[in-house]
Amino acid sequence: MSHDTVNSDFDYMQPVCQPHNGLRRCSGSGWRLQGARTRYFLNVPAESLVTQRDCAVGSIRGLLCIFVLFAAGCGSGEQSDIENDVTDAAELQARVDERIKGLATNFPPDTPESLRRKQEQAGEKFGQANEATARGDHDEAIQLFLEALYLEPTHRAARLQLAITLQTRCNELIPTDLWLAGKDIRNAGYNLKRLRKDYQDFSKDELRIMSEIFFDEARDYGRGTNLEEEFLEALGNAMSTGYSDLERLKTEPDIARFRTNPQTSEAIESAIESLQAAETEEPGAELVDEESGSE
Repeated sequence: MSHDTVNSDFDYMQPVCQPHNGLRRCSGSGWRLQGARTRYFLNVPAESLVTQRDCAVGSIRGLLCIFVLFAAGCGSGEQSDIENDVTDAAELQARVDERIKGLATNFPPDTPESLRRKQEQAGEKFGQANEATARGDHDEAIQLFLEALYLEPTHRAARLQLAITLQTRCNELIPTDLWLAGKDIRNAGYNLKRLRKDYQDFSKDELRIMSEIFFDEARDYGRGTNLEEEFLEALGNAMSTGYSDLERLKTEPDIARFRTNPQTSEAIESAIESLQAAETEEPGAELVDEESGSE
């Protein structure tokens, strides 16, 4: 796989610029740690630290280059159909979109044989990822899980294990780099949402793992600012997968600000009431079971 290969399955890792120590960190499918080693997802080096001014200048230059290429017919020598007198933005965008469609490359569909080979290769990657996990090499494991999903996007076990490994690495990073830790847990949450979209039948253990990851994602939003909607979604996902730690929901310091925020406090109170009701129902259910068994 070449260094410039990216699959649309990983659109959750599209470049995002975020403030970091006076600079703006632009990250894509992977990242480069400051000073030392480089991390890759799908062998794609994808992060640089630049100033906000450089980010803006680079974006403007890129847009200008794209417009010039289209206006010039992309070097074909033909007269461009994007006329200079077009003033309507919607019409101009429509013409640009039309040109992009004309440049798109059509790939042949997979055959049964090619699908079989991809599944075999995905299985090999998955096995190697589990070996890396057993060695405690989370960086290598994450890359291998991603490569397995690149080959077989619906690989259920690979997507779940990827989320678990991202959560593990997040917990390791929290003491030293909250930004990278947050990136990991949000990516873990994305993968679980993708998993729930592809499948519906989950075991109790799977649901427990998923609920804990979603709750950790909610905690991460508590460390940031202006992330109320993201928090509510993560908390909702945690509760819908069976999150049951009532005491932690009441006392977790990372979500303290959401308990007093008018936008989020009601959802937290509702979740607490739901768990309290479940706790009071459980003893009665056990009693019924015992009585039915004695008969």
